[in-house]
Amino acid sequence: ASLKMMPLNEETNEVLSDLSDSLERINAIATQVKTLDHNQDDLEIFDLSEAVGAEVETLRNTQVVHQLGLKLEFFGESKLQSKVSKSEISRIIQNLVMNSVQASSSGAGIEIKVASDTGQALIEVSDKGHGIPKHMQEKVFEPDYTSKPGVGTGLGLSIVRHICQQRGGNVALSSEIGKGTTVQVKLPLYQGGLGVS
Repeated sequence: ASLKMMPLNEETNEVLSDLSDSLERINAIATQVKTLDHNQDDLEIFDLSEAVGAEVETLRNTQVVHQLGLKLEFFGESKLQSKVSKSEISRIIQNLVMNSVQASSSGAGIEIKVASDTGQALIEVSDKGHGIPKHMQEKVFEPDYTSKPGVGTGLGLSIVRHICQQRGGNVALSSEIGKGTTVQVKLPLYQGGLGVS
């Protein structure tokens, strides 16, 4: 019998649905990985707070943020610059904020902050979500790790860490069950030598 003549029972439909979901996930992973090392020549001089603020504004208008009634609050210290590309800042903010969105209850607040901290540029995202158990906190930075099967690619924090390492910075996470999570990204402050784009 040809495939066309086979009746699609419930089990077959489930397999096809799982296959479709897997293909979508593979495509999303490929898209994220493809651009990871393509920003070496994209370094720009720009105000970090302006770039982060613009990204936060875009995320405020996403369907999931509206549906959950989440409040994205942004606080930014002006005139901070780092040796990084706008696309990398965009990827960092998207990944951190969407992780917080997925961990938050309806109507909750998420705080995004840009400030200077001991000679570095600090980008901090805090939520009041369900928190991450201590034994899982280092695992969240591993590629393909997700605590939300079927949601996202499991690459978000891995990509954030990769960008930070490429740019001479670091990322740290603190979390408490039932109280929420804060992720801090630190990048070297711009010290000159790039030339204004």
